[in-house]
Amino acid sequence: MKKLLFLLLSVVTCSVNATVFYVNPNSPNASDSNWGDTPNNPWATLNVANWAENDTIMVSNAVYTITQKGIINKKVTVIGESKAGVIFQGEDDMAFNFGSTTCRFFLISSNAEATFKNITLKNLLYDWKNGEESATSSYGGVFEISENSILNLKNVDIRKAKIYGNGGNAWGAAIMNRGTVNADSCLFESCYATQGGAMYMLGGSTANLTYCKLLGNGNPEVVDYDTYRFGGAINMNGGTTLNIDNCYFEGNFTEKTGTGGAFMIRYDADKICNLNVRNTTFNANMSGYAGSVLCCGANTTATTSTELNINFTNCVFYKNVGNKTLLQYNNTISIPTKSSYVGKGKFIFVNNTLFANYNPGQSNTRSIGLGDINMEYYFINNLMNDNEAADKTAQTGVYGIVLEGSYNVAPTNIKTMVAQGNIFNSTGGAFGAINFTDLDITLHPETKNSTGQRLIRTQLQTALKQSANGTSYLDFTSTNDSISVALNNGVNEYLLNGVNLVPQTDILGNPITDQTRDAGAWEMSEINTAAHLPTSEKTFIYPNPFMNRLNFSANVEKVEIYSIDGQKIMQQTKPGISIVTSDLNSGLYMVRVTKNGITQIQKVLKK
Repeated sequence: MKKLLFLLLSVVTCSVNATVFYVNPNSPNASDSNWGDTPNNPWATLNVANWAENDTIMVSNAVYTITQKGIINKKVTVIGESKAGVIFQGEDDMAFNFGSTTCRFFLISSNAEATFKNITLKNLLYDWKNGEESATSSYGGVFEISENSILNLKNVDIRKAKIYGNGGNAWGAAIMNRGTVNADSCLFESCYATQGGAMYMLGGSTANLTYCKLLGNGNPEVVDYDTYRFGGAINMNGGTTLNIDNCYFEGNFTEKTGTGGAFMIRYDADKICNLNVRNTTFNANMSGYAGSVLCCGANTTATTSTELNINFTNCVFYKNVGNKTLLQYNNTISIPTKSSYVGKGKFIFVNNTLFANYNPGQSNTRSIGLGDINMEYYFINNLMNDNEAADKTAQTGVYGIVLEGSYNVAPTNIKTMVAQGNIFNSTGGAFGAINFTDLDITLHPETKNSTGQRLIRTQLQTALKQSANGTSYLDFTSTNDSISVALNNGVNEYLLNGVNLVPQTDILGNPITDQTRDAGAWEMSEINTAAHLPTSEKTFIYPNPFMNRLNFSANVEKVEIYSIDGQKIMQQTKPGISIVTSDLNSGLYMVRVTKNGITQIQKVLKK
């Protein structure tokens, strides 16, 4: 009896302790009948049914075809040898392109936790009519996350996942999330579903995405499934929380009458929904109807307890197009109107840059559509320049912020409207004159807001770049772009409940320069020139402040001095190591110096 008890205890101990298993179908000894606990005797397949608590599965480079949905009901970690080499697929490329249906890949059961690293998952095509289950809905393609479960993804690509379902219930081709998802340095590309191409979030779920790319995900129009389309990349349903940091969204879409090219929030009665987006670029996302980046609409009727909390900070919006199909008002961001929303919440929009977000097919478009509802609005340090095309052509009828209602008529439901340090190309509706005199004392005075000024651009660069910290971004900060009305237009601080809403670094992590935050997502002094040069190669300009002479730490080929509004004041070639500045008036200037073909810019102040 003692021996039997000892044996049982040993089995329990082994199941609790972490065990490493190996998968390598290319090994001559590969077999699922092996223990699999040494590289020399690996499993031939993933062998999901044999995964136990705290197991780590080391997967060698190979192509693994998923023929049956794997049920994960333990805490496990799956680590690929390399992302390019470890491929989990439903079909090979040829079969997938011909429309061969597959099973769904993984279900994470309640209270389980699964971690996947260094893996590519692709070529999933699931149609409930031909699927492995009799359900009339398709929930989750690559991963379906149950309540109270966790999915961790690190350096994982999910590509070409498509799910079709009846009545619009094909949700989350890459991920159907009822629990918690943490994704770091992942790619979601060409994932299609009627709701939430890459991810569908159901009430109570949370997702945290950092350094991820979401490319070309969407809600396409599909024969036999011509129904609702919400959230080309991500659909948030009910009381969910989504945190995005240092990510890149490009080409995500929703077709026909679909809404929310990148995000859709479908708020529910008595639920709180939170969307927090920081240091992220949105490029060429599209909606068939409203909200090329974000649209908010009802899943169930809002009550006074419904709450929407939305925060965009240090983000870039470029060439996003709304209402592509209906050609009505274009919205980059669409907030509910007072006719459809009786809830509350906050819309925080700080240090964002918007450029060329308009619909060329119509003459009356808007960047952000606001509702006269019981929300708090905070607009701080934004640079909105949507009425200028890439070739500098001015676009008529393009408005930055439009508040529903009549022009220059104060709203009746908004309790707080803060507008500080912004540059708006133009505004519309009740926001036309930024006139909210009838609001209560919570209204904060506007500071340094301006309209009608255009950002000076002579070297617009739109190629995707990669920053040192891994952020993907579109570079609008060439050396000439640094001569801009955005310089020092922002404020450094706005406290909300004791928290400063103004970020102290820009989208690339550069700190505030010249003591004042620029409007927009970038601090534009030396960002793409001297800031990334070794100190030995930099040309230093001093003193700062200066009076009658500016000095350079090395001989320069050319020096140009601009006023803060972009007018060239002075230019000299081969000036040596100094230049006389006694003719300049007191004030702030941009000094551009060229040495060895490298241009640097610095803001300087003359006393």
